[in-house]
Amino acid sequence: MDGELTPSNHMEGHEFTVWSLAITPDGQKIISGGQDATIRLWDFKTGRELHKFVGHDGPVYRLVVMPDGKKLVSIADKDLAVKVWDLEQYDLLSSLAPNSAHVTSLAVSPDKRFIVTGGEDGKTRFWDVDRGVLLRTIEHDRPLYSMMISPDGRHLLCGSKRNPGERDPGTVWIWDFELGSLLRTLEGHRGHVTTITMTADSRYVLSGDQDGNIYLWDLETGTLLKTMAGHRGPVLSLEITADNQHIISGSIDGTVRVWILRGGVLLAELHHTENVHSLTVTPDYRHIITGSMDGLVEVWDFDLDSPWIDSSRELAEEAKAELEAFRMVQMKKVMTRYETLPLFRLATLLRFNSLEELEDWLLDLPPEMAIKIDGSLLVITK
Repeated sequence: MDGELTPSNHMEGHEFTVWSLAITPDGQKIISGGQDATIRLWDFKTGRELHKFVGHDGPVYRLVVMPDGKKLVSIADKDLAVKVWDLEQYDLLSSLAPNSAHVTSLAVSPDKRFIVTGGEDGKTRFWDVDRGVLLRTIEHDRPLYSMMISPDGRHLLCGSKRNPGERDPGTVWIWDFELGSLLRTLEGHRGHVTTITMTADSRYVLSGDQDGNIYLWDLETGTLLKTMAGHRGPVLSLEITADNQHIISGSIDGTVRVWILRGGVLLAELHHTENVHSLTVTPDYRHIITGSMDGLVEVWDFDLDSPWIDSSRELAEEAKAELEAFRMVQMKKVMTRYETLPLFRLATLLRFNSLEELEDWLLDLPPEMAIKIDGSLLVITK
């Protein structure tokens, strides 16, 4: 399926290129890092700029939002420090330094306790978030370009950056996060390994490279399962949908491609705009957000009937509303047929998992529904 993505909003404020993008877990705020050394926080719905963070000395190349959405971690060119910001109070919380070389890659552990950085010197540094201290380092034989920590927190994955003038194959190193021991390497990329992600169950690795290729690997065995080719420029972003069924890839070539994870079959190629230097996808997979050379942050919409869109929230809300309607109908029947009813029988009838949930629900009923709780009984006062 080929088509065009629909632009729905844009944000202006950065001078020159937008190099990095992130979005809060609730999908309400966009964060962008620019050539102008600023980080900007935007309201997703209105496009209004909420705050401008300053403090870096060069272009902001990486942004990671903590899993709870309350803190932001950033790195920039020419800086040897990693900065941690408060997204609620807009304060700089800490600056992790010194690093001996430019910081090029960044990851945060799922439990929010550790920040891991990679640099031009090939060193990976582990930092304690609360204390701001360097805990340990791991060395690689080449500079680092990308990294991530597995969703289960057990593995650290680091992607290589090619040295200028050399033709080393791109490598992904897989480390035991706690022990710091190298488990295996994934070989096959050409050029920089530009992005890495994993399935939610931490079983499979996806990596994208400078040549526009995407590789699917088995984590435990290191086996290359599939190569997905087609992008005509470096892969900027890889996202796996919540159901682990689809891959969404974005490239500097101005296209977003959607693949079926099992088999690596191309499902859709969608065009948005050229000169894209950063890209992310909203948590519900309904929109992509791009950062361009002219300083714009733009929001693009997928078709609502796209098979990869996460409709679980809407389905959950519909189910909740249907259950509430069912309970009200049944409760009105109970009030016409009984004077008293054991609470455990009512809980079963109204599909509550516990008496505590039932009692809370009964207390929130409107006053005209005249009932009271008397020990283990519901009493209908007529």
